[in-house]
Amino acid sequence: MASYTATAKRNQGRQSFVIEFRHPLITDNNGKKGRKVRRGLGTTDEQEAKELEHQLNQLLFDESWHSIASENRAKDRFDNRIVEIFYCDISPSPIIFQELREKHLPLPKEEYKSVLLMGVSGAGKTTLLRQLMGTDPKKESFPATSVNRTTTCETEVITSTNIEYQAVVTFLSEHETRFEIEEALSSAAERAIESNDEHRIAQELLESKDMRFRLKYLLGSWINNDEDEDEDDPFSDDESQETLDEDESDSISEENRKIYFFFLQKIIARVNELATQQRKKIEEELNISLMSSNSSDRDALLETILDEIKQSKELADITDDILEEVKGKFLLVKNGKVDKNTTGWIRSWSYSTQDRQDFITAVKQFSGIHYKSWGKLITPLVNGIRIKGAFFPEFLNDKSSLVLIDTEGLLHKGGDSIREQLTRRFIEVDSILLVDDATKAMMYTEKALEAIASCGQTQKLCVAFTHMDNVKGDNLKNLASKKEHIFNGVKNVLGNTVSKNIGHEAANAMRKHLEDNTFYLGFLDRKEGKGDLPELYKKLGIPIPKKIEKRLHNALNINGLELAIQAATQEFRYKWRTYLGIYGLPRATELHSLHWATIKALTRRYAEGWGLNGLDYSPIDDACASLRNGLSRFLEDALSVENIEEKNILANQIREKLNPEITTFIINRLLVDAQQQWILAYQYSGRGSTHPRKMEIEGIYDKQIPIPQLPMNKQANDLIIDIKVTLEKITSSFIDD
Repeated sequence: MASYTATAKRNQGRQSFVIEFRHPLITDNNGKKGRKVRRGLGTTDEQEAKELEHQLNQLLFDESWHSIASENRAKDRFDNRIVEIFYCDISPSPIIFQELREKHLPLPKEEYKSVLLMGVSGAGKTTLLRQLMGTDPKKESFPATSVNRTTTCETEVITSTNIEYQAVVTFLSEHETRFEIEEALSSAAERAIESNDEHRIAQELLESKDMRFRLKYLLGSWINNDEDEDEDDPFSDDESQETLDEDESDSISEENRKIYFFFLQKIIARVNELATQQRKKIEEELNISLMSSNSSDRDALLETILDEIKQSKELADITDDILEEVKGKFLLVKNGKVDKNTTGWIRSWSYSTQDRQDFITAVKQFSGIHYKSWGKLITPLVNGIRIKGAFFPEFLNDKSSLVLIDTEGLLHKGGDSIREQLTRRFIEVDSILLVDDATKAMMYTEKALEAIASCGQTQKLCVAFTHMDNVKGDNLKNLASKKEHIFNGVKNVLGNTVSKNIGHEAANAMRKHLEDNTFYLGFLDRKEGKGDLPELYKKLGIPIPKKIEKRLHNALNINGLELAIQAATQEFRYKWRTYLGIYGLPRATELHSLHWATIKALTRRYAEGWGLNGLDYSPIDDACASLRNGLSRFLEDALSVENIEEKNILANQIREKLNPEITTFIINRLLVDAQQQWILAYQYSGRGSTHPRKMEIEGIYDKQIPIPQLPMNKQANDLIIDIKVTLEKITSSFIDD
């Protein structure tokens, strides 16, 4: 094994030390052991940094430490910072931040009803949450709302009659933050390769395509916002627009705005210069021009240049500088207590006070989006917020004991599956509140209804239609006709999409349930919303009836299971053949292929063990949905129960137990068991790498999620046996002795 050496150093203009080394167990982009790693040491003391450097060199020199099994032994020998730096990358195992929040502010168990809010971004989900919490839209404007994706992590609100307000906020790890910064820089560099327009490069850096990790909140805006405030906006409606008059103390001073802008200018200039240098170098080496290349050659050349940039020392230095700047934002946090890891990275923040306004102001540091505060907001680093206090609506005297859970907005793409992190929550909560825009009723939420039905959670479902004040039409003469028009959209989705993908009986059961559990709301952006708000709030607080478990009198008829698995795997595989752009094999023609950069970003996340987070196109979510839906359809034929109501209850009991089993099954197959293949897929680079990367991914799917067909191969047979055993284990628990 090659010999590796660690070096502790300060980056230019920085006080904190970082340590740099090549990791003996992790491969680089070329498939060779010794990936370059940089990590913060959490110290400004040179002598301490040198001691940590010495310890890491001891660990690097002695190969007996070079396995994950040696981690516990290493904790007795080396500083915890060195142990964390070396071992965290061998087998990434993200901290369970739910447990961190539980440590500081436990969720109440008894006498509380938990409500999971879900809906498409912009449907009014968080605005409805404000109404349920009783926060003033003008004076408090909390939680933050926007027409775009605003909620990028779970926000849990515990209602309480106690005079104390409490909060705990958890953050991305340093490793995850570095990863997101690298992805943002990659997007900026790609733009810089094609154009030296600094404004467009800054846009790519500061605003991620999926609108999750927005660096502009942390680093400030590229354009001085004040210069644009006098611009005439013909689309502005001062009377209806929610106030933007935040507490001026939360605004960035003009002096700081200039400092942040100067930092960004230097970053963009460095990215631009690096991209220009690498483009010129590669074009000369390959004797090809980016501008004159055809589409496929252009993509290949872009990828080659981008790979060179990613492996450069200069980009690593830029990443470190941004990371240090981001770390410095924690120093701006007011009040509260912080919990740090061994290298000084903040893992959580907690706070309590009896002053409601002080409390909301403090929490806004981690959930705010107001443009006047860009440069000091910690929002992109947050992965969970839990608050507790007297958050009750003014439209009722009732003070129900609720836990309101706001979730990340669903995508505006009807073909995308619901995230497995969300479906896992279904079984944990008492109610699922699906929020939809009445003016676009059921246009983007059909997948949510499918997921709820296929997980056996129909009885928990309530649907709230917002923006009823904007529902207008010559054919809508009164409120009753508006409600009928909207609910017809629900029936249409249930009768077509849900009936086809989940089952006719499941769709009918959901329709009957929603006839009594659909609510119509309007003017939610005002202090006093209109419509069925009181009825909805009362419904959410009603005790859940004890579940009546039905029993099977005989074993499940598994005839047809193989066909159900075949249909489910075909659905997943055809979809991803289209996404990958693989031709010559059956595929889903109604979809489109993904950009090569999206595919490469996917392979990186799966290769490095982050496959469960931050992806708009997720094989795990799609495979879970396809298998869940296929088995749901199968159950309607396999259960020989004459009474339809009893049959639905039994089917939902089985679906509920199946969902976590399917999730674990798919994660193991597509992430854990296939990680080495994902590493291989990510390592393809340069000209001609797009096709072999696609085929490597197709190979993963072919091995882990094969389509059963004659003649049956071992992989397909094993898949069928695994699913059959799981199904029989679950159904056997419902069979009478």
